[in-house]
Amino acid sequence: MISPLSFYSFCTHLISKKWNYLALIPEANRGHPLTDYYIYSSHNTYLSGNQLTSNSKVERYMEDLKGGVKCMEIDVHDENGEPIVTHAIKGFFLNSAVTF
Repeated sequence: MISPLSFYSFCTHLISKKWNYLALIPEANRGHPLTDYYIYSSHNTYLSGNQLTSNSKVERYMEDLKGGVKCMEIDVHDENGEPIVTHAIKGFFLNSAVTF
């Protein structure tokens, strides 16, 4: 089983030199608009399958971060005063939740 990733570890991972892809772009090419660059991103990362009926898993975040994702969507909702990550439409939760 994969151990939980703390918020501090998550932030440290994102800003570490190991994942500094800007350093891979030659300085002569850094003057382009952001839209000229490819950014590896993830949508509905927490889902183990489709966005309507699949389970939510915190391990999906760790898998994608280890795979090099630099931009990640996190669907945070309020459930009884506590933050949860799930796919919701107009307050109706469609999947299981990942808790903080």
